Amino acid sequence: MTAPYKYKSEPWTKVCTSDDWTVAALDLLGGRRSLIGEFRYSTLGIHILTGILAKVSGMQTVGFANKYLFEPIGVATHKNFFAETAEEHKSFTISKGPKGNVWFVDPQGVGTAGYGLCLSASDMAKNGELCLNNGIHKDQRIISKDWINEMVAPRKICGKEFV
Repeated sequence: MTAPYKYKSEPWTKVCTSDDWTVAALDLLGGRRSLIGEFRYSTLGIHILTGILAKVSGMQTVGFANKYLFEPIGVATHKNFFAETAEEHKSFTISKGPKGNVWFVDPQGVGTAGYGLCLSASDMAKNGELCLNNGIHKDQRIISKDWINEMVAPRKICGKEFV
């Protein structure tokens, strides 16, 4: 959430019209403040991370999530959802209706990390409960306690930075 882009706002149109969203997001890095800027909510930055996860694991994002997170905690299996057209993409993002157990993906099958994962309230609660239980579900370690601690550790509060 600190990666600067060469634009005032996230260049999603440029990314979403490319063949490889992860590469496009990486190509757009490098604002005036080198490669590190101030915190600014950025879903492109976390899309880069899902692209890395897919590359390193050799699995599509949804398959990784199904195997290592959803199945162990009892969340229904999810499938990829790819929009063939810009109109279909827009409809997906603005529609308030239920979409089922899907994760919106780019042309490579990489799940969009900042949006597009469709979970029920019950399934979101299962993820929250996993965090509250320090990564344990029904006596089984799903996520390391160290990762949970790192994930919830404060970085900045009221202008004060923490290391």
